[in-house]
Amino acid sequence: MNTLPVRFFGLLLTLHFLMFEFACAVGETPAASAAQSTELHNSASARATGQSKPPLPVVIFTTWRDPREGAFTLSVPEGWQVNGGAMRRSAVDITHVVRAATPDSRVQIFINDADIVAHEVPNQLTAMAGVREGQMTKGAWGGPVLLERFRTGSQFAEEYVQKKICPRAEFTGGGDLPNETRQMNAQVVPYGRSMGSSAGSSVGEVYFRCGGDLGYVTATTVYTAPPSGQGVTMWFVYQISGFAVKKSVDATFAMYVVHTMTSSFRFDPQWEARSEREAQALTSSVTNMQHAMAASLAQQAANRAAQERSSVVHGNNIDVMSGWEARNKVRDAAAQRDSEVRRGVTTTDDPVWGSRTVSNNYNHYWTRADGSIMGTTTDTPPDYSNGWRMMTTH
Repeated sequence: MNTLPVRFFGLLLTLHFLMFEFACAVGETPAASAAQSTELHNSASARATGQSKPPLPVVIFTTWRDPREGAFTLSVPEGWQVNGGAMRRSAVDITHVVRAATPDSRVQIFINDADIVAHEVPNQLTAMAGVREGQMTKGAWGGPVLLERFRTGSQFAEEYVQKKICPRAEFTGGGDLPNETRQMNAQVVPYGRSMGSSAGSSVGEVYFRCGGDLGYVTATTVYTAPPSGQGVTMWFVYQISGFAVKKSVDATFAMYVVHTMTSSFRFDPQWEARSEREAQALTSSVTNMQHAMAASLAQQAANRAAQERSSVVHGNNIDVMSGWEARNKVRDAAAQRDSEVRRGVTTTDDPVWGSRTVSNNYNHYWTRADGSIMGTTTDTPPDYSNGWRMMTTH
C-alpha cells in the first residue's frame, strides 16, 4: 500500500482528545547499471557547452529502508547520501524523516522535520493560565505543545523557510493549493466527524530564492476542534517536504525527485501494527483515516512526478525568478532538438523505464530488465543472451 511519510496520524486525534480531556478537567540496481549510466552521462558532459556545470545524470531509484526502526521504505536516487528514519518522542508522537543529497550537495531534499511539535490555538483557558502565543507548554501526554494560531499549508511553509532554511528568503511564488486541499478534506472531515470532532486541512507551497540558491517547500496542516462551543483546538503539520538547489537547471529535476520519493513511501506493516498496539489509542477509524489521507497525498505526489518527468529528461527548467509559473510549459520541439545537439545528448524512450537522456555518440540504444543502457552503431543488440531491447529516440 502506498502511503506518505508523515507524522504518524495516531498522534493527531489521540493528542487532541488528551488535550481536550485535560482542559475540561482543569529497489536495488546492479553496479554495472550505474557504471554504464555514468559513462554515458560523462561522455555527454564532456561535449556540453554554454554552461558552467553539466546537467545531472539520469536518475536511477533504489529502495531505502528506515535504519532506526524499519518503519518504512521509499525510493531514493542511487548514489545519493541519505539519512533519517522514524523519530519518536512517544508511542503517539512519531515523525518519519528523510534527508537526501547529491554527493556534492548540489541538490538537497528533505521530507519532514522531527523538531516540529503539536500546536494549540490560543483560547480563554490559555489566557486565564497566563500562557501567551509563541510559548511552549506541556501536553497532558507529556510532550511539547506550541501555542500558535492555525497556519494554512502555504503559511506554515513560508514560516518554516524563514525559521529553518533561510531567514532572509525572497519568496517568488506559491500559495494554497485548493484542489489538493479539497482532496484532503474529503478524507479528513468525515473521519473527524465520526470521532466526534470537527477537522479540516490545508495544503500549500512556496518557492523561494536564498542568495544564489533556489528552493521549494510544500506543507499540509491538519486541525481538530470540538464540534461546537468552547474547547481545545489543536493543529499539526501532517507532512512537509521540499528541496534546495545551487543551479536553476536542477530545479525541475529536484521537483521530480522529491515527488517520486514521497509517492513511493510505504509503511512496514509489522511496524505499523506494533505502533498501533503501543499507542493504545488508535481505533480502526483512525487507522483508516491515516491510510486514506496518506493515499491522497501519495497520489498527488505521483501525479506531479508524472507531469514533471518529461520536463526532467528534456531539460526544461522552472523559472523561479517569475514565480516558476512556467514549470508546466513545454518547449518548442525544434528548439529542444537544437539544445540537445549542442549539449551532445539525445532522449530515449522505453515502455518500462520511460524517457532517459543519454549521449548522442551512438545510432541505437538498448536497455534490459535491470535498467542498464548501452549504445551501438548498428541495429544489432550488444549480445543475444541478456534480454536487450531497442529504445526509441526523439
